[in-house]
Parts: sequence; structure tokens; C-alpha cells
Amino acid sequence: MHAGEQSSSNLEMFGSLLRFFRERAGMTQEGLGGQVGYSKSQVAMVERGERPPKGRLVEIADEALGAQGALLTAGKQLRTSHFPAWFEDYAELEAKAAAISMYANHVVPGLLQAEGYARAIFNCHCPPLDEDEVEAGCRRAWNARKSCSASPPRSSTSYWRSTR
Repeated sequence: MHAGEQSSSNLEMFGSLLRFFRERAGMTQEGLGGQVGYSKSQVAMVERGERPPKGRLVEIADEALGAQGALLTAGKQLRTSHFPAWFEDYAELEAKAAAISMYANHVVPGLLQAEGYARAIFNCHCPPLDEDEVEAGCRRAWNARKSCSASPPRSSTSYWRSTR
């Protein structure tokens, strides 16, 4: 995780449960990963709440670890966000905003991004996103752009000042 970044509390809760049942079963992260098709580091990221469980991890882990449905129930309650925890409040306010004024000198603001630029931004994610996640991010960006206005953003003005 990056400095100052927090993960979602419900992902941390699920990860703690997964770790509890894995340790109770006497299984290593590598052993569980082998059964669910994850690497040791991917299991560790789920246990730390840094990455949501994907695929059939919840179902297979519940059975393999003898969790008796506890992981299945917790997995159904997971509410994941596609945004880092530190950005979720801003994203919620942005969705309700009538107008947004901002200054950015090194990036193109999200609502003004061309598709190729947005895709490049999503492809720079660490840890890397898979192609489905990149596509989902691009779709969210276009949906946000459409929900802001029936017409495209009015302008993006860049001011250049040269000193000699």
C-alpha cells in the first residue's frame, strides 16, 4: 500500500476471517493459493484487505478451510469500491456536484480524458490491473462523463507563460 492509503474495512474484515480459518486449518498462504489458483502474494493481499477476492476463491476457501459457510456469508457482504479508500468520499461528492473547478498541471482531469489517455492511466495501476478491470474503469469513466452533462465538457483551458 502507498503511504496514507487505507483499504476498505470490510475487505480487511474478510481478510482477517480468511487468515483465521487458514491458520486454524494449519495451511500456509502458498498451500491455500495452490488450491484456489492464487499465488502466495495474492492470498496475502486478500488477507491484508488490499485486494478483493476474485473468481471462486471464497467458495473454494470456505470448503478447503472448513469454515462451514462463514466465508461464504462474509463474501456476500463485501462491498468493494473501484477507488482507493482515501478517494471514496471525493468520488461520492463529485457524483453529486453541479460543477467542478480544479487546477491540474501534470494530468488531464478525468472528465476531459480521451479514451487512450484514460486507458494508459488505468494500465499504470500498482499492483497491475487485469484487462477486465481496465475495461471496467474505462466504462466507469465514460458513464461518469455522460452523467455530468448531456453535452461534452465546455472547455479545458491551459495557460502558458514563457519567461526568458
